[in-house]
This record gives sequence, C-alpha cells and structure tokens, in this order.
Amino acid sequence: MANEIYSYKAYSSLRELVRSAEALLTKHPCLRENGSKSGYDGWTNSLRFKMGNLRTKLSKAGIKDVAVNAGKRSRSNPEVAPSRANVKRPRRGEVNFLPNLPQGHTEESLGAQRLEMVEKSKKKDRDMIMINRYMQSTFALRRDETVKFEPPIAEFKERWPALFAEAQEMDNISAARTAALAGLPLYLREDSSEVFRICKEDELEIFHGGTVALVSVVDEDEDERLAAGVTVRLLYVSIILEDQVVMSVRSWPDALVVLYGLIYALHLSYPKTLKCFFEFIQLLLINLEDGSKQLPPKPQSLKNALE
Repeated sequence: MANEIYSYKAYSSLRELVRSAEALLTKHPCLRENGSKSGYDGWTNSLRFKMGNLRTKLSKAGIKDVAVNAGKRSRSNPEVAPSRANVKRPRRGEVNFLPNLPQGHTEESLGAQRLEMVEKSKKKDRDMIMINRYMQSTFALRRDETVKFEPPIAEFKERWPALFAEAQEMDNISAARTAALAGLPLYLREDSSEVFRICKEDELEIFHGGTVALVSVVDEDEDERLAAGVTVRLLYVSIILEDQVVMSVRSWPDALVVLYGLIYALHLSYPKTLKCFFEFIQLLLINLEDGSKQLPPKPQSLKNALE
C-alpha cells in the first residue's frame, strides 16, 4: 500500500491516509480492528509510519523528490533546520515535481545543453526544434534549480530564456471568455487591481515589491475595459513576475494560462489578493484536486451553482 500511495503522492496528508485505510477495510472487511470506533485507526497510523520509512529509504537511494528534504536536524547535525521546517513538496498536485536526471545524462551534459540554448535564444532566427528538444531533456535540471534554490525571476530568465518564449501560434479567444475570467474576482469579492492592469505602450509601469501581474498594453486612444485592469482591445499582454517583464503574448486569456504555467515552473505562490481566484481555477477548472484542499465559502457557493 505504501508503494501504491507513493505512486500518487510522496507526502500524503492525514486525511488522505485515513481515506486509504478506509478503502483497505472496504476491500478487506476481515482487517477491521476490534475496539476502534472507525475500525481502521491503527491502520492509519501504520500507513503514516510506513510512508515515513519508505521516504527515508528512497531518500538514501537518491530519489530526488524526497532526498531534497534530507539532511535535517539530528544528533549529528544539531545546527541545521528541524525536520518539519521548509519541507519542499508539490503545492498544487503537480506531477514530476522533482524528477531525477534522465538516463545517460549528468548535470554537466545538461548544463552544456542549457548554455547552447542560451546562445541560440539570442539569435534572430532561432532553431526552435533544437530548443524545444533541449527544453524537454533539461526539464529535470531546471526543476532541480527551481525547487532547491528558488532563484530570483531575473536570474532565472537569464539562465532559461527559452521558458519565456511563446513557442507557437495561439488562436484568438472570444471576448465573452475574457469577460468571464476577468469578472470572476468580482464574484469572489477579491481586488484584482494589483494583478490585472492596463497601460499605454510607451508607459509600461515600473513595478516594486515582487509584483505578479498581467499588464494589458493598449493604444493611446483605448479605454474600453471589461473589468478592472482588463480589455479585449489590446496590443499584447505583458506578464510580470517579481517586477520583471518576463514575456508577452497576444491575448489576455492566453496570458493567464501562461502565467499559470510559470507559477508552476518557477514554484511560486499565488498572489495574495487573488488567492481564491487562482485556487478556484486550480481546483475546479483544471481539476488539480488532491482531496485535502477545502474551498472558501464564496468559491464553494459558485461550485454548487455550476453543478
């Protein structure tokens, strides 16, 4: 059971272990514990300790998604962080959170591919076939840097410029879809003004304080807005991370999708002012549900209405 649970999630919550123990008794009623109200309290504790032991063995074997949390405080290392401090684990049900390097590659060989991509990205006529191939093969190296060291966006953009390039054409999305997404924070009673913004092409704002934003860049005469900081008549949308303009795309819904990808790729937190907005999309629209996340009342009310 521990191996099966690990295949889904390395760090299971207590609620998920309870559900696993309940499923065990459903399939094998003869394992019910006498004297236990639920009949599986002991099994829950057993799974909890078994998962801890399994993670320890896998960590010693070099499996990165658990080895990243090794080396915590012990009798031999009393000065380091305690075992429960800053545990690195998937935030939003991501797969391939911290994979091992692909077979036949080392950090040096993948580092050489990264340097080649940096040089290719500087050219006007970029070899996108080669860049896409190298981006796939260096995924494990990129995730290792992201999760372990959490570099600033400016440094990450310099090291991995291809991550911020729009790789293919995107179809136009209707104004109705833009309006629905942009109006969602209004229903959830959240202030989107710090994240969704509009400015003229020659007045791209200067951002401070680790800003995460989608900035719609418009013509001089444009002032038709669907919601706070959103319009469909735009030149392009700039994506801002930690005060850096990391890339631009042609439509607002596409920019929101790309922002989600970057939040995952760079292991970032959701903007505090739109936490419900992003969690609603995470848990309901793209269905990244691990069973442990509870929706606040307003998103739950909207979910019930949609059902």
